[in-house]
Amino acid sequence: MAAVYKYLQRSLASCAPLLIIMLVFEIIPLTSSGTNGRVLRTEHAGNERYPFDINLKSHKMDRRRPVDLKMTTSLPKRHVPVVKAQTRSRAILHCNISEIDEQENVTLIWSKKNDKNEFVNITILQMEELTDKITTCVENDKRFIAKRNGTDWCLHIRYTMNSDAGIYQCQIRHGFPPTKYSTTNVVLRLIDAHAKIIGGDTKYIPKNKEMPLRLSCVLIHSIEPPKYIFWYRGDRMINYDLEDGATVREGPQGSELIFPKPNEMHVGNYSCVPSNAQLDSVMVKYGSKDKLVKVIKKETNCSECLDNTSKLFCLNRF
Repeated sequence: MAAVYKYLQRSLASCAPLLIIMLVFEIIPLTSSGTNGRVLRTEHAGNERYPFDINLKSHKMDRRRPVDLKMTTSLPKRHVPVVKAQTRSRAILHCNISEIDEQENVTLIWSKKNDKNEFVNITILQMEELTDKITTCVENDKRFIAKRNGTDWCLHIRYTMNSDAGIYQCQIRHGFPPTKYSTTNVVLRLIDAHAKIIGGDTKYIPKNKEMPLRLSCVLIHSIEPPKYIFWYRGDRMINYDLEDGATVREGPQGSELIFPKPNEMHVGNYSCVPSNAQLDSVMVKYGSKDKLVKVIKKETNCSECLDNTSKLFCLNRF
């Protein structure tokens, strides 16, 4: 027992200088001549910025840059994909989720955030309703179609409208019972393109001059080519019913209606109607601005034909 006591006494005596040094550094604050005697403490207080950083790997002080506690504690933001599409066209929202067992009970829920910042369900579908070959329409709005393509549980929106823009959420519940959740958000931005007939809203066919009449229509703010561009005279589509040598030249972002020998029989209201953009119209008159020949035949507006044509040709092509 006496030997153990002597061994402990010698050990404490050899460690005494080290204990004294540690006690001094614990009680006396650390000062630096490079900071004009200002006290530098290692304990953090609030969001205060200190003139040195602690390198955890080497346990050394790094005076090259300050520490920003806001930067070190902030979490990286989750990336939200953005889908851009045109109105009167089609938008596809993708939801790629692969960590799902085919044997599990799977439920797909697509929802859209409303004005109250709440997600409202668009459709709720079960696994047996979603296969690679089957598309399921939403009961409330037939423009919305849910479709599965492998690991992509996508939502198709046909003949898009401005009100369709916003934040959508894809949620897949799976398991027995379905307690596992996989959620993906996507932002839909819609661009409203419009047609423009070059040269103003009125064209004149000069008398006693054989000059061709060209009605040139271009698309403004368009991000995708239209499926068609139809020309209307009044409420009648004339692309496939042209007379007197008239022709239509089409391009990826425009169309041109050409009358090589126009006369007073060609007067009327002409409209350029793209599949995915607002129409534009021009009035063709005969004679000069001072002397105009009255048009006997009454021409109608083409707003109704745009709506009917777009629904007939755009929706049925999905």
